[in-house]
Amino acid sequence: MMRPEKIGNYRIVEQIAETPLTVIYRAKHIVLNRKTLLKVLREQVVKDRELVERFKREARIAATLKHPHIVEVYEFGREDGTYFLALEFVEGETLEEALRREGALPLRQALIYMRDLLQALDYAHGKKIIHRDIKPSNLLISKSGTIKIADFGLAIIQGETRITQAQMIAGTPAYMSPEQVNNLSLDRRSDIFSLGAVFYEMLRGEALFTASSFSESLSRILTYQPPPLYPQNPEIPPALDRILTKMMAK
Repeated sequence: MMRPEKIGNYRIVEQIAETPLTVIYRAKHIVLNRKTLLKVLREQVVKDRELVERFKREARIAATLKHPHIVEVYEFGREDGTYFLALEFVEGETLEEALRREGALPLRQALIYMRDLLQALDYAHGKKIIHRDIKPSNLLISKSGTIKIADFGLAIIQGETRITQAQMIAGTPAYMSPEQVNNLSLDRRSDIFSLGAVFYEMLRGEALFTASSFSESLSRILTYQPPPLYPQNPEIPPALDRILTKMMAK
């Protein structure tokens, strides 16, 4: 896909990522001069009505969420057959990048991130929205230290019964909940499990359920019991271990 100079009211600055379905650009609103993340549906995907509807659905779900720790949606649009989603641009890095660089985070910092992420999830769950893909690469840390949840591309509204074949096994293997692995109906506890795995990784410095293959990773989610962090790390309060155990209950 050739990089366009402009889409809608946004001037393209650079391409920063791509997925099988979308291309992600850093852009700037021409009138407001506001930095923006532009998520653009690939040209070949536009022919697939189901995938277009999923993209529109992502925009509708994300647009209902206004919270300081959730990436804001600015606009959804279509220009000359190109579908795009304009999002808040968080200048900084992902939690995945921070963990790769630093290993385990200081306890105080991890607790601050968890407080903010739990508040954001509680807000989303109050609107019956289940994220389904909580993982370090979807958690953005701004240069000022604020953490935000991004990418509601797999999100569902609790209680909806229509799930397409493409959505049957949805999520990232190392952070899926057991309910996702077993293709069961989901509620807020699924996101809490995934966030528990992320929290454990923040404190331990390595992912819990990562394995050499997709199937082995899913098997670990269903069978592996994470060891307590205390007393291996005496700085970890035993009460925090109990919280983690409850978050990641099978």
